[in-house]
Amino acid sequence: MLRPVAASTAAIAVALFGAAPAAAFSFSTTPPAETAPGPRAVAITRPVPKAGASVVVPSADTPAYWQFRLGAAGPLEVFAKYFQVPGPSSAIGVADFDRRFADDLAIANTRTNGVSIHRSFPGAGLFAPQFDANNQPDAYPTGSRPIAVATGQLDPAADSPPDVATANVGDGTVTTWRSARNGNLRDRADAKVGDNPRALVIGQLTGGNPFRDVAVAVAGEDRVVVLERRGPQLNELVSVKAGDGPSELVHGDFDEDHRQDLMVANPRGQLTLLVGKAGGGFEPARRVLDGPNVSAMASADFDRDDTADLALANPSEGTVTVLLGKGDGTFSRALVYPAGNRPAAVATGDITGDGRPDLAVANLGSNTVTALLNRP
Repeated sequence: MLRPVAASTAAIAVALFGAAPAAAFSFSTTPPAETAPGPRAVAITRPVPKAGASVVVPSADTPAYWQFRLGAAGPLEVFAKYFQVPGPSSAIGVADFDRRFADDLAIANTRTNGVSIHRSFPGAGLFAPQFDANNQPDAYPTGSRPIAVATGQLDPAADSPPDVATANVGDGTVTTWRSARNGNLRDRADAKVGDNPRALVIGQLTGGNPFRDVAVAVAGEDRVVVLERRGPQLNELVSVKAGDGPSELVHGDFDEDHRQDLMVANPRGQLTLLVGKAGGGFEPARRVLDGPNVSAMASADFDRDDTADLALANPSEGTVTVLLGKGDGTFSRALVYPAGNRPAAVATGDITGDGRPDLAVANLGSNTVTALLNRP
C-alpha cells in the first residue's frame, strides 16, 4: 500500500512512482480560456455529429454558464454564453434526459435551492432551459444549498431514462428526482444524511441489488452513506467510515473483481478506497495515498489498459495529478500536468472525438478553463 507524504506532486511522480516510459501516453494542456466569474464546476458532453463535444462551465457568482468548443488551433474557444439560469451554480451534470442522443445539462442552483434542466439541440449544438408558466427559467426544488449533482439511472430497468440527485449542504440532505421519458423530472424524494454532504455518485453499488444507489460523501461525519431509491422512498442502506472529512467521491472497479468500489478523497490529499463486497456493502476503508491537497477528482481509463485511473486537481500547486491504476486498488505511477490558478473542478470526457478520455479543469483563481488533451 502506498502511503507517501510528499510536499509536491512532482515529488510523488518522480521519487515514488518513477518516470514514465518514453512510449507512454501523455496529456497536453491547452492555453487557459476565460470563463464567467466563479468557475467551481465543469462538465464535458459527448460528441455529437457536426458539432463535437462541449465543455460547459457554470458560474458560482452570477446566473450564467458558458459553453466552449475546441478551436482549430488547439485552445478552447467560447461557443455560447447563457444567462437564462435560475441562479448561480457550483455543480453541473450531463445526461441524455430526453433520449435524443445528445447530452443535456443538469445545473444545481446553489442560492435558489433547485436543479434546472437545459436541453440540447443536437443540430445546432446549443442548450435551452425549461421555462415555467411565467416564461422564466424553471427549476426543480432541492434541499438547501445544493453543491453537488449526479446523474444516472436509479431504476433497474435497462431502458429507463437517467435521473438526478443533489447533495445539499445547507440542510444535510440528498434530493433525488426521477426522470420522465419526455425529459422532465418527477417524483422527488429526500433523505437526511448528516452534516456537510459534499459529493455524490449514482451507480449499482450494493452487490446483486437490481436497484441503483446514491453514494454521498458526508464530510462532517467522516463517512460515506449509500442510499436506495425504491418507489417514493429514499432510504439509507449502508454507512461506512471513509477517512477524515471526505469531500470528493468517484466509483469504479478499482481492484478488478467485477464489483463497484468507491474512491474517496479529502482536501488534504488523503485517498481512501472502499472495496465493494460480494454480498453488498464495503470492506473497511483502506488508505491508498497521502499526497498534496485535492479540490476535485475524476476517474477514467486514461492509458487504455482496462484499469481505472484517477485525476486529482491540486489547487495549491495549480496542477492535475493523473494516477495510473494497477488493478489492485493501488497505483503504479503519477503524472503531473499544469492546469491553472487554483483548479476547483475537473471532468473527464472525449473532447477531441478520438475515443480517448480527456480532461477539463475549471480554475477558480483565474476564472479560466483549460483542457488536458489525451495524446498517444
